[in-house]
Parts: sequence; structure tokens; C-alpha cells
Amino acid sequence: MQKKKLYPFLFTSDTFEKPWGREVWTVADMGVADSEIVNGWLSGNSMSDLMETYLERVVGERVYQYYGRQFPVLVKFVDILKPTPVFVHPDDTIAMERYDALGKAELWFIQEAASDAKVFLGFKRDVSAQEFYQKCLDGT
Repeated sequence: MQKKKLYPFLFTSDTFEKPWGREVWTVADMGVADSEIVNGWLSGNSMSDLMETYLERVVGERVYQYYGRQFPVLVKFVDILKPTPVFVHPDDTIAMERYDALGKAELWFIQEAASDAKVFLGFKRDVSAQEFYQKCLDGT
């Protein structure tokens, strides 16, 4: 029996309004958002359906062994209109302990920004979790 060939998928997107702007998730398998295929013979199936049925053809055995059945990439566009909160992402160890999930790595491609826009990554010095928490509480 010949397998049907997989093809480039087009997905629905989900928009999330935030106090600072909005996020448009274009490829997601996140529970709260599960992109749906809108073209071809798999039209109407979600990303999680695709992974459930065709995971070895979508991500391969090595990726599946590491990430499991959830598609390991989230593609989103962020439209930032106001200052954003601090985003903190745990590493794999902490995320597994606290959330039964893998940590998060991000890649940002900035298409357009105001001349005075800034992106900060990390701290100027080592900061303990307790100190960071206290600084959040007192607004400093």
C-alpha cells in the first residue's frame, strides 16, 4: 500500500489580545490553541491530529523521542503597542519539575521597531530567585 504524500500545510491562526498588544499564533499545538489545516486532503485536521497520526513523517523518530507527541515549534507574530511585562522562561529541568513540560527557547525576528525601542535579555549581574521576586513585588 502506497502512503499518501504529505504536502506544505496552510493553517488557521489564533489571535490573543494582550494588555500590551496582540499575538497571532500561526502554527500551534499548545492545547489552548491547536492550528487547523485548511488545505489539501488533511483539511479540517488539527496540528495535534497530524502529530497523532503522522508524527514520524512530520518530525521524525529522534525529535519524537525528545519532544513526544506535541509539535515542538510555536510560530507567532507579536504586535507590541505598549511596554510588555518581563517574560521569564524556565529551562527543561525546572519546567519538567513544575509544569510537566519542556522549557522554552525563543528566536525573535524583529521586522519593524520604533527608533527608541529596546529588547533586554538577562540581567547585568546574577540574581537569586528570591531577590528577583522581591524586586517584582516592590516594582524595582
